[in-house]
Parts: sequence; structure tokens; C-alpha cells
Amino acid sequence: MRILLYSLLAVLILNDFFLEPTKALDCNYYDTVDLTGIQPFKNGSYPYENIIIPADLIGEYDYRLTGVDDERIEVPKYIRGCACRLKSCVRFCCHHNLMFMNGECIGDTDKALEYDPYLNITTSDGSVVEKHVLNEFVVQRHLPLPCSEIGTYHLDDRIEGYEWSLFENGSFKRTFDGVSLDKREYCLQPVELPDREIRLVPHNCQIPSSSNIVPKIVIPISLVCFLITIVVYLYLPKLRNLHGKCFVCYLISLFIGYSMLLLDIYKACIYYYYLCYITGYLGYFGILAAFFWLTVISLDLWNSFRGTNYNVNRFTSGNRFLIYNLYAWGMPLVLTILIAILDQVLLDPYLEDLTWVPGVYYNGCWIKTFDWSAMVYFYGPMLILIIFNTILFILTAARIMVIKKDIHTVVDRQDRRRKINSEETYSLFARLVVIMGISWSLEIISYLVQHHPVWSTIFLCADYFHYAQGIVILVLFVLKRSVLKLFIDRLNEQHQPHSAAFKTRIATSSHQLLLRVRNK
Repeated sequence: MRILLYSLLAVLILNDFFLEPTKALDCNYYDTVDLTGIQPFKNGSYPYENIIIPADLIGEYDYRLTGVDDERIEVPKYIRGCACRLKSCVRFCCHHNLMFMNGECIGDTDKALEYDPYLNITTSDGSVVEKHVLNEFVVQRHLPLPCSEIGTYHLDDRIEGYEWSLFENGSFKRTFDGVSLDKREYCLQPVELPDREIRLVPHNCQIPSSSNIVPKIVIPISLVCFLITIVVYLYLPKLRNLHGKCFVCYLISLFIGYSMLLLDIYKACIYYYYLCYITGYLGYFGILAAFFWLTVISLDLWNSFRGTNYNVNRFTSGNRFLIYNLYAWGMPLVLTILIAILDQVLLDPYLEDLTWVPGVYYNGCWIKTFDWSAMVYFYGPMLILIIFNTILFILTAARIMVIKKDIHTVVDRQDRRRKINSEETYSLFARLVVIMGISWSLEIISYLVQHHPVWSTIFLCADYFHYAQGIVILVLFVLKRSVLKLFIDRLNEQHQPHSAAFKTRIATSSHQLLLRVRNK
């Protein structure tokens, strides 16, 4: 009898020692649930929510997976069960009574969270059925959070372009790009949306794209080029005229806009509610301000060549610059405040149709650019200003043609030189207007064809050129012979006073020495 008992005990010990549930059960880790703390039945089965997991689907694990790469971390042995073999599973980021905010699960698990638990589920036959996910699915928790390093963003299917499908087998599909995600790459969790409603939404990874690599490299280079150009124009007195000051303001606007765009591309503020709003609105303000400053430059050039007593000429250069500042900073500020108000007002009464909402925070930390609202709030004003700048460019060019004819009849050499300098100034800034106009026009076309696979791919090159504006501006306005000469002359001027003072002291000493010799 003893021999029989010892033999049975040995079999149980060996069975426990060699048990590797994931391999033996052929059960994917993401199809299991953590049974820690749950008391098993006498037959070895475990209760979990509204199902019973039999003993043959139970096993001990000595590791946990973490991150998208499924890195294994050794832990003390614990129990997991292959629940998804028995019933369809739905994957939550954390406990269903918690909210997922700023990349963390917050709240109290003992306090019920009020939200609608019904979601549209696509079944195996393709039909869509509304189901109570907490009652009709096995809720999986304690799985690795997707995108733990780069973060997730949620999709609100009430917004056009943010639709998604959840399938009965637990897989997930984004409608706007047709990408299917498995349980490693998404999870469901309630979140408080900007309209203050708590909704159950999917949180998913940003799909890696080679097109994201270029802006991450080019935009920082452009930002450095903007700074270099700004410093050069502030350093050289001859460039600190009215045109130069307006140009510096234009560069500052672009620097603000591109900095915020870079933060949005890196999703740096996506988890910080108010900071995300600030980033989006500040980026919108910076880009629009750049366009208004470009309009100011075009208007001032046209006014310079108009040759008549235009109203702006009644003011001094300083007063004109003040007026330009009020216009070029004030107008985008008004538009930014307007879209901020619309973001808050339109979210409440028109929840079923958010097409015309600017959508900052809904579209990451940037204004929505995938539907027609972008044409109203962003690309529309941009297009109007491009057309206005083009008209001024043509009018100024026509005026220059007249001046070229008159310049041969000018006797006064100084007056002739002034007209030539004005023409050179126009030529320089005209290139800016044309190049930036083309760049942003291509950006608008890229927006219009974004849903066409072939054309959107073709216009990626236009986007890359758009990101490189800082490099283009540096080459046009700084890396040219005349500006480099001014820069070298300025450096020499700063050293000349010390040299001149030294020469004066030597001359004075020599003169005093000569007088002493003569007196002797």
C-alpha cells in the first residue's frame, strides 16, 4: 500500500514539475487569463467570471509577457487558464471599472463606472450585432499594455475617419486605413472624452510607417535652419529694415508651427489632456500667423513699388511695423480662439455628427485634416491668403516692368541705385512668396487627394519639400554671397574698434616721445 501511495505522489510531483501549459495546451498567452487569487474546485477547474475553466486548460506559468515585443520577465509561479478556448474574449487595458488616462489606469475597482457597455460586434458570418461586452464575453485583464513605449491613442467612432470594427474572435480593424490589429496592439477601456462623456473606446498603436521617418529627421533640421536665419537677420544691422523685421516674424511663426507639428508627430503630448490642446492650438496659430506675415511682406513690397501716396505710407516705418504686428498676430489669434470655442460648443449638441468640428485632441494634438472641416478652418484660409499673395505678386511684377523702363531715364545716380536695390529686394522676397506658395499649394492638394492611394503616395514628395522649408529659406536668404559678405564685414567691424584704439594709443605715445626729443 505504501509503495502505491509513494508511486502516486511521485507521478504528481513529476507532472507538476514538467508542466508547461502554454506548449502543452497549445494556447496563446493572449488567449489566457490570470487566475491568481481564485480558489479552484476539487476537480482542479477554476471559476472565472461566468465560465468554468477545466483542469486540462489550467497551467502554471513562471513568466509574464511585457511590451509589444513580448519580452519575458521571470516571476514566481502563478496560475493561468485558457479561457478563450471556451468563450469569445474581449481584451481590456485594465479593470473594467477603471479609466485609461495619460497611459495609466485610474479610479477605484470597487466603484462601478457608468458607461455604455454595448458595442457593435462583427460575427463570423459578417453580420454586425450589438452585444454587452461585459456579460457576453470573457473580459481579459492583466495583459501587457500595447505600445507601452510610444503610447496609444483612442478612436471615437462618432467622428468620420475614426471608425473601427471589433470582431467576435477578438481581433480589431481600423476602418480608415484597413489595418487589422491583434490583442497585442489594442485594448478596450473607458475614457473621459472632451465632451465629458465616459465612453468605452479602443486604444491602439500608431502603425509604424516609413513616411513618419522623414518628418522626424527633416523638421528638426528645418527648425535649426529657422533659428540660424533669425539670428543672422537680427545680427546684421543692414538686414534689420522693415522687410527684414517682417521676415523674422514670419520665421518665428513657422518655428512655432513646426515645433508643435513635431510634438504631434512624436505623440509627445497625447496623454496630457490640456497640454495636447495647447500644442494643437499653438501649432494652428503659428502656421496661420506665418501666412499672414507672408501677406504682410507681399503687401509691403507692392506698396513700395506702387509709387503713389498709399494710406500706409502716411505712417513711419516703426508705426507701420506696429500695424503689421497687430494684423499678422491678431488675425490668427482671433481664428485660433474661434476654433477653440467651436471645439467646445459643437461637441455637445451635435454628438452624432462631428464632421465640422475642428477636432483638436480628437486628431492627436493637431487640427483634424482628414475631412472637410480642415478646408473650412485650416486649408481654406490658407488658400485665400495664397491667392491674395499671388495677386499682389503679379501687380508688383507689373509695376517693376514699368520701373525698368523708367530707370534708363533717371539722371540721379542715387535715385537709380535706390530703384535697383528695391528691385533686388523684390526679387529676393518674390522667390520666398513663390516657393512658399507652391509648397503650401502642394500641401493643400495633398490634403485633397489623401484618400486616393496612388495620388497620396505621389504627393508624399510634396510633403517632404514642405517639411524642408527651413533648409530652403536658409539657402535663399543666408547662404548667398551678399549676406555672407555682410556677416564677415560685421565681424570685422566688431574687431576694428579695438584695433583702432590700439593704433591711436601708439600714435599718441610716438607723438609725445617725439616732442620730448625735440625739447631736449
